[in-house]
Amino acid sequence: MCREILNFARSIYETKGKKYHVSAKLENVKSGNEYSDQELVRLFDSNDVRQVLHVTFGKVLTDKKADSTYLFKNKIINSLKRNENLPYEYLEEHFSRHLEPFGHN
Repeated sequence: MCREILNFARSIYETKGKKYHVSAKLENVKSGNEYSDQELVRLFDSNDVRQVLHVTFGKVLTDKKADSTYLFKNKIINSLKRNENLPYEYLEEHFSRHLEPFGHN
């Protein structure tokens, strides 16, 4: 699903990115199929990828197929339910890195 979302985000970034002050260069964001499983885990370490996903996330959650079912929304919600603690672990790691310079571990 991550690869599909990334490909979708790349396909609409040029249009959606115009509404935001972003510096991501689409040429620095590979197609989802070009990332290994190990690279996908660290994808948010890339500023370009993070910005592309950030400005397109609304469409990721709301776009629908021709049959009116969501492209990704239900898959994302189900994945979060199955892996409830995982986002908390990533957030803790993320904030720890930002607080480290201030002596907060």
